[in-house]
Amino acid sequence: MTTAYQYDRERVRTDDLALILHQWCQMSGEENPLARMSEMSGVDLRTLYAIRNKKTKSTSYYLADKILVRLNMDHKLKDGTIRKPGQKHEEYHKTAVPCSHVLPHTKELVKRCGGAPQAAQYALVTPQTINRILKEKQCTIQRGTARKILIALEHRREEDAEVKKVHDRLLRKRQQDAIEGNRERLVGY
Repeated sequence: MTTAYQYDRERVRTDDLALILHQWCQMSGEENPLARMSEMSGVDLRTLYAIRNKKTKSTSYYLADKILVRLNMDHKLKDGTIRKPGQKHEEYHKTAVPCSHVLPHTKELVKRCGGAPQAAQYALVTPQTINRILKEKQCTIQRGTARKILIALEHRREEDAEVKKVHDRLLRKRQQDAIEGNRERLVGY
């Protein structure tokens, strides 16, 4: 639970608040929208100008809350639209991983398991997740799901190494390549 002291000491980034304030000023259509905001929120007009012109790097959470409540946008403090000082936008998406990062590993797991449903069962994820990754569309998956796929691939590699499936496959592939290479050399004779 946040105490009043912590609530007053907590800070948010001014540039995020300034962007929302600027958009509201444009949409309001009033001659002097900041004076109106000052009347509505009880925040000093000089402070509102300083926020809109980004004179400081951070603003108190209390002031931001007072302003955003009047705009019916106080949810933006909670959902991460307005960041804390030093915080980047990417930090809010810590749990999402682009599918493109996991795609080569997923393809290898599917190949080793013999199909997408078997790979999904082996990795303890849904077949829809595997198929979504394999479609190579712009998507994201949970970090935990990506971790499951990578762990499953690691275990599958160990199992294949124990059974020597990889070794046999590599030998067959090398023999096939050698045969095809010999054919290409002999074509001119």
